[in-house]
Amino acid sequence: MGNEIKSNIKLAAINLFVNNGYDATSIRDLAKAANCSLPMLYYYYESKSNLLFEIISECFTPFMNEVYSSATVYGNALETVLNIFDRIDKLDGLERAYTVLALKVLLGEVRGEDELRKKLIADKNSREFVLKKILFKQWADDKNIEVKTRVLFKIMDQTINDILLMSKKYNKNVVSAELKLLF
Repeated sequence: MGNEIKSNIKLAAINLFVNNGYDATSIRDLAKAANCSLPMLYYYYESKSNLLFEIISECFTPFMNEVYSSATVYGNALETVLNIFDRIDKLDGLERAYTVLALKVLLGEVRGEDELRKKLIADKNSREFVLKKILFKQWADDKNIEVKTRVLFKIMDQTINDILLMSKKYNKNVVSAELKLLF
């Protein structure tokens, strides 16, 4: 029973935070959407901030770590990046919702969650470090390695934002052609 209530609260929170915005969602809205009392919600989560932190920590962070680690088995940076984009593009339902939510926190669209934003940036940097190791092997003799790496990460950020926040259609062939200019 307790896990079911907690799960309902998280699902309601993801839905409300993504559709209405984190700031526009009140604790009362969460309780109503989760079909639980206000005291019950506070029993599980002392604040909206704690709820958001748990959603990101338990859902988004492990998911993104898995996406990056499964994509890096290719050993080729271009294939790795394209596989990351493929996974992001295929997201739907709950995975897509909490990924969009985390992206909004990362971009600073959620006010007052600076500590969570710092955690997401640190997590992102550690995932990028894994990808950098592949890039450095592939571009070891390239004197422009730092510039190319920064450009690649900018392209990755923009493509992921386009897919998730702008709902732009991901075209693997177009993105692959653009990225091949770096490789």
